[in-house]
Amino acid sequence: VHGELPSLRKAVKDVSMEKNAAIVAR
Repeated sequence: VHGELPSLRKAVKDVSMEKNAAIVAR
């Protein structure tokens, strides 16, 4: 479980970056 946290945070971070990129693209 401990090893899953970094990848989970990375996934959330990637999604946030995608959302920000989409907002900027508009």
